[in-house]
Order: sequence, then structure tokens, then C-alpha cells
Amino acid sequence: MRRRRASRKTTQRLLGWSVSCTVFGHSRESHVFQKHGGMREVHEEGRLVDMAYEATEFYKPQTRRGSDVIVHWLRTARRLIIPVIGLLVVLIWADFASTTPVTWFDPYFNVSDPRFLPGAWLTGGHLILALMFLALNLTNRRYGPGVTTGQISVAWVLMGALAYYLFFYAEQPLTAEPPPPARISASFIGALLFAQFTAINVFNWTRGHPWWRAPLYAALWGSGAFCFTFYPSANYGLGAPWVNQMITHFGFLSAAAFLLLIPYRALRQAIKPLPGFGGA
Repeated sequence: MRRRRASRKTTQRLLGWSVSCTVFGHSRESHVFQKHGGMREVHEEGRLVDMAYEATEFYKPQTRRGSDVIVHWLRTARRLIIPVIGLLVVLIWADFASTTPVTWFDPYFNVSDPRFLPGAWLTGGHLILALMFLALNLTNRRYGPGVTTGQISVAWVLMGALAYYLFFYAEQPLTAEPPPPARISASFIGALLFAQFTAINVFNWTRGHPWWRAPLYAALWGSGAFCFTFYPSANYGLGAPWVNQMITHFGFLSAAAFLLLIPYRALRQAIKPLPGFGGA
């Protein structure tokens, strides 16, 4: 620790000495000349000056050339292909499955009012949403939060363009069911976006050891963000038993978060993080 502090102080002292020589010009022990497009101090103790020059070059802000920017964006676009396709498959599958009721769990609910049974409102789309967090967690593990944010943005733009084309030009919606009211649609899209970005940030904050912590916490927090945002905003004041639906759906998504650790664990060897995104 003392050696690290001494090294830091030495670097700061060298930076200050280099700047002062550059600003105030020559001294009895040094002179200035151009090399590689930058100012360099030459001192009787040449190594001391070399260290000062290297330090100033290290902290100098770097600017990307135009070709570097193009290569960076092309590399990012290539990395987004598979994650975007995976997220699109999950979202479209959930939309198609939203017309399929799920009654498997009704025998386990002992309630007198049939409105409180999951089969009265639960569909396959509600359960498939859990796969969305698996897709986001795998992308976040491999590429980090930046590419994962791009995955969400591109997937939603493509979904919107597809829905617009099918509805206004092909006159063929994704499902045969009539579209939901505007309040429910807006609440669903807003809650889903909030849940996705919550999952991204939680995964990034909890990344590390043990390996299961980041994917599990991201899925749990993302599920909570969706359920506790969507159901109140879409159903408050309408008289529907939305509190029961909210808690039940969150329970299903939480159970799925634990179950999806199995495929996540199996895919860890195939989807390894890039340098700088270790753990998880």
C-alpha cells in the first residue's frame, strides 16, 4: 500500500514537473523539442523525463479516427444479430401464446370465486416472458450492459415496424384477437421496458461470484418491476382482481427465475464473457 501511494505521488509530481516545463519554457537543466507531434522534456536524468512524458501521453485524451468509428459500429452490429433474434423470438412467441389459456394450476388453488383462479386470466404468454430475462442475462454476460441495451432497442424497433406493417399495410395483425385497449397496451410496453432495463442494471451491479447471483437477482428484480408496474397501471379502478393476478404472476416468474438457472448454467461454457466482463 505504501509503495502504491508513493508511486501515485511520483506520477503526480512528474506530471506537474512536465506541465511546468512545458508552460514556463527552458531551464538550466532541460530543453524542449518536438517528437512524434508532442512536447518532450530532455533532462540530465533521461529516464525521469521519459516517465513524465509517458505519463502525460497516457492521460492525454484519445480521439478515434473515422475508420475506427466505422469498425466499432460494424463490430457492434455483428454482435447484436443473434441477441436481437433471440429476444424477438421470445417476444413474438409470447404474443402468439397470449391467446392460449393456462389451466394447469387451477387444482392447486382452493378459492370460491372463479375469478381468482389462474386459468381465468393466465396465458402462455405470461409464462414465456420469463425467457426474456434469460436472453438478456446471456447477452449481458457476454457483452455487458451496452450491447444488451442495444439488443432491447433494436428488438423493439423491429417489433414496432413489424406490427405497423402488418396492421396498416397487410391488414393482418399478429394474432386473431382484437388489440387490447390503449391503456393496457401502453402499460404493458412501459412495464416491459422498465423490467428489461432493471434486469440489465441489476445483472451488471451483481456480476461476479457466485455465478448464480447476477442472473437470479436480475430475473427476480425484472419480474418484480414488470408485475408491480403493469397490473396497477393497467387495472387500477376497473374492479378486476388485479392484486391477486399481480402476486400470482410474480410468483410464477420468480419460480421460473430459479428454474432458468439450469439452462443458464449449461450455456456458461459456450457463452463466455469478453475481457472486462468477468464473473457471473
